[in-house]
Amino acid sequence: MYIDSLLITQGNPNLINTYIHSAQVFASFPFSLSVRFGYNYLIDPIYRELYQSADNLDVGEFRYRNGDHTQNFFGSIAWNGNVTKWWYLYSSVYFGRN
Repeated sequence: MYIDSLLITQGNPNLINTYIHSAQVFASFPFSLSVRFGYNYLIDPIYRELYQSADNLDVGEFRYRNGDHTQNFFGSIAWNGNVTKWWYLYSSVYFGRN
């Protein structure tokens, strides 16, 4: 399937479903502070990859494939509250590792 004259996307009928095993822990503290930690284990994740044409470097093609099993760990810290009477702020920090 063509998206435009410079980008082509193509499906893959041989893809296998991705299964995800996930565990998360969430805690909420006073002063609108919250913390979250988690773990994901992905079985046969689906990746979308961009390939450039050998004949014309301006033309790209997206292809989909299954990858190997992978796992990642993540966490976040968030705070939301009033900075002043009229200014409400939500801020968060997210970190992860594959």
